[in-house]
Amino acid sequence: MTTVLDTQSTRPSTSASLMRIAGESVSLQMLKEGFTWWYERYAPDDQDLEQAQTKVKTQKRGLWADPNVVPPWEWQRGEGHR
Repeated sequence: MTTVLDTQSTRPSTSASLMRIAGESVSLQMLKEGFTWWYERYAPDDQDLEQAQTKVKTQKRGLWADPNVVPPWEWQRGEGHR
């Protein structure tokens, strides 16, 4: 079963949600694999997400293997060219 929680609009064409499949957080799993960012603005108190990102960054896994990785919010503002 898939559950989507806490949907909120971030911009007119974008939303932020918490998704669970079989009770497991999709965001947390993606963070653990290094496939996504913890966007602190939308989950500032989520210690599980914070810890997962800290660990995967230290391990330099997924997107963190790139020494010049650019956060999506910087890329969207045109700051993605390093």
